Amino acid sequence: MKQLILFYKLECKRILKSIPHILAGAIALSLVAGAIAFCAGKMIYINKNDADISIAYSLEDENRMTKMIVGMLTGSDSISSVCNFIQTSEEESTEMLANNQIMAAITIPAGFMNSLMSGKNYSIQISLPVKLSIYSIILVELTKAVENILDSAQAGVYTLYDFYKEQDILEHEKEANLALNSIYLTKALDRSSTFQTHTVSATGSVPIKEYYICAGVVLLLMMMGTTFIHTLQSNSRIMNLKLYQAGIGSQHIALGKILSVALTLFILLFSAVLVFVLLNAMNILSVRFRLPAALFNTAAVCLCAAGVIVFIISLTSGRSGGILLLFIASTVMCFISGCFVPELFLPDALKEISNYLPSTHMLRLMTDMIQNRISLSHLLTALCSGLFLYLCTTLNLYIRKGAKLI
Repeated sequence: MKQLILFYKLECKRILKSIPHILAGAIALSLVAGAIAFCAGKMIYINKNDADISIAYSLEDENRMTKMIVGMLTGSDSISSVCNFIQTSEEESTEMLANNQIMAAITIPAGFMNSLMSGKNYSIQISLPVKLSIYSIILVELTKAVENILDSAQAGVYTLYDFYKEQDILEHEKEANLALNSIYLTKALDRSSTFQTHTVSATGSVPIKEYYICAGVVLLLMMMGTTFIHTLQSNSRIMNLKLYQAGIGSQHIALGKILSVALTLFILLFSAVLVFVLLNAMNILSVRFRLPAALFNTAAVCLCAAGVIVFIISLTSGRSGGILLLFIASTVMCFISGCFVPELFLPDALKEISNYLPSTHMLRLMTDMIQNRISLSHLLTALCSGLFLYLCTTLNLYIRKGAKLI
């Protein structure tokens, strides 16, 4: 038992002595992670005009009121910013729709406005492609809304006429009808009553800036293994044999490495949290951390990161191979977990894979820490991931027993 305790102490001391090298490597990796986060944020939230949504319309009604309303709609700044209206004949619009050149084809029949006045109600024909897109579905819903408004306007005109006729004041019906039409047109063209504004973020409830800070920390912790890989691989074959003879098997060697790396990462990360707490107390920064949430989340993140580092390094026997494998594995896992591009934009297959990656669990814990909350499910998932990596490392060391591993 004393030998085991002494072994764990020595392992921790060896890793802790390399903290100056780790800090130097952390600064370099932070610059890389910051550059990636900045570029990714600019690529995702770039402002661009979506002017490629084309709609063709043919205006066969020569009524002045119809032309005025169509001109108001097609010339509206808010509508023209997302739609490109093309005035063509009915045959040309049908051909363009068949060739997938437009999103919809609208035909306003001759005598449309007069039909509203006489009660005949000529229909506006709206043709959509066979395969509906999200824009087509929105257009369908707006069409239904316009149809309901026209129905209510028609009923209002008839009711108004019957009421004034019954009261024997039909001479005032024209003036009242104009006022009623003005009300209906005002409501129909008021888009604020049709749409509701919702702010949608690809990173969910976490702001984009804080999200990429969390993602950068995850990538940084995993790649920190490249800065002390020599220390983890310093055991010679003879040293490993001596440890086995002393009763310190593969399970203790793997656990000692993981705990020592986790302790080192925890000291560095939690020290950074304490610095933020101090700056907040001095009213220099507005970032607030609750120490209990930061403590538990930091410990779980570091333990999970240590499991990844030790397992990947245990797969190689050389320093260059270990650095290369750790760099590639960390980059790929972080990409699938949404550290570079938020998970919302990734294919469904990658989203399924990300649920089983330790980098995903680490990212969730970091966002929990930023939001000052403790999620028991996230903590248990990260701990289970770390335990699985420990078992994989132990099995790998047992299979390669006696070799110059770590």
